[in-house]
Amino acid sequence: MKLEKNDYVLAFAVDGRYYAWMVASMQYNASGNSKEEAVKNLEDVINTIISEMYMVEEFV
Repeated sequence: MKLEKNDYVLAFAVDGRYYAWMVASMQYNASGNSKEEAVKNLEDVINTIISEMYMVEEFV
């Protein structure tokens, strides 16, 4: 899933890392050493959650 800029919040922390989280739910969050890495990691988190949520083949 490709995130748009209005889908997430991005912040720089005092530890030198960037943190990104979804606007709709702060439960979905990620961090990285750059803005791009934090957003990419957040996209990976969202894709993993969606894949696991809709993995019906395992139950059939």
